[in-house]
Amino acid sequence: MTDRERPNDPAAIYALVAQLEVSLREGDASSVVATLERLNQYQIYSGNEAYEKLQELQPQAIRFLYGKLPFERLLELPDRTDLSGYEILWALEPLAAEVSLDQLVALSERFTVPGPGGSPNLLRRLAEAPEPWVTEWLERRIEAALPAEREDGVELSSHLARMANFRYIRWMPDDGGLSDAVRILAQRSEARAEELTGRYLSTLPWGEDRQATRALLSGLMEKATASGRLMLQQALEQHRGPGPLRQMLLTAYAEYEPQDALIRALRDLEQVPSEEVRESYLETLGSLTEQVKASGPGHEELATTLRELNTRGWSFLSRGYLGVLIDLDLPELPYPQGVGRANRLAAWVAQFFSRLRLDHMDWLPAVPALVAGGYLFLLVLWLTLGPPPERLRKFDDTALFVWIGVALVTSRTHFAAREGLGARFRMGVAYFGSLLAFVITAIVIRL
Repeated sequence: MTDRERPNDPAAIYALVAQLEVSLREGDASSVVATLERLNQYQIYSGNEAYEKLQELQPQAIRFLYGKLPFERLLELPDRTDLSGYEILWALEPLAAEVSLDQLVALSERFTVPGPGGSPNLLRRLAEAPEPWVTEWLERRIEAALPAEREDGVELSSHLARMANFRYIRWMPDDGGLSDAVRILAQRSEARAEELTGRYLSTLPWGEDRQATRALLSGLMEKATASGRLMLQQALEQHRGPGPLRQMLLTAYAEYEPQDALIRALRDLEQVPSEEVRESYLETLGSLTEQVKASGPGHEELATTLRELNTRGWSFLSRGYLGVLIDLDLPELPYPQGVGRANRLAAWVAQFFSRLRLDHMDWLPAVPALVAGGYLFLLVLWLTLGPPPERLRKFDDTALFVWIGVALVTSRTHFAAREGLGARFRMGVAYFGSLLAFVITAIVIRL
């Protein structure tokens, strides 16, 4: 029965939710299962008391049934109820220490491999298990998923560029659990697991710019061992071409050697093929400078690298953005040649605008706030400088609403193309310029 065919009967749903609560209290497993199956006959809408109560009771029901039902029947619950595999994994997360490795593998085969977002404790059980057969199972699962990801996988950098337009919504490509399996493998300390991790990092059989690549590197960052550092150093020597893979490798390596990672990134910047790639590198550089700052003093080699950095061929704003990163995190270090006050100021305009920029999903609360803020400023001027002449009073409103209009026109949308430093600088000039024009206009007409 499809969702459209299922009726929505609030009274019946409420009664079944109440029955589920009673069955859990009485410890009646058969009644809990029967009630969940009967609830599956209805289309349950969110935003009401019955829905909220059901969201509270379902994880309790799963944990209760884990101890009462044969495990095979627990795996079958999504076939007969509205429960999903993700909900079952999430509900069993508090019981991670009690779930056996065999059961964890069965859950992964039936639903999906535990991930760091919803099931970190279950993931840790698989990562820390010393049994070699866990590695063998992960290898089989990875090898089975490789062909589809290699042929049809999504480029991670392109996907993240699209996601950058969403302030409140994030999702990652579906690669059939390959990334989660790779992450677990990379976190394991068993000898065969380390051998496979090194091989996969060298060959990247699923493709370079993939979610699985980042998952592999995340696993090495989590494990933080000498062997992991050696693997990353070897990978950096092997994969020298500037691009998304190199940036992921540098970000991972920075967990071990932040200053060396930043020096390598700066040297890469001299070789990038285009300004678009350079700006992407500079975004990665922002996280590296923060890590170097956190690592403490002692940056003589980094200072030398900055003095010798060749910025010829860089855009005016790219040089300024590098200066902004130095200002924010490493102000004691020198600027490279070509980085001056003018391009740093221009980059700061782009930086501040990015932080203040509206999202089109914020319009409803933001527009009244901007209008109220503008008129509060005018009220302060009225009390201190007096009202403007009657013939000039319309300029107050005009300048205010021009600024608000610019704020709306330059707001972030979900469908905008990737915007470089130049576009953000121009929008920042329009935003701050219209704001300054409003302030000056409001003051001048009262003088």
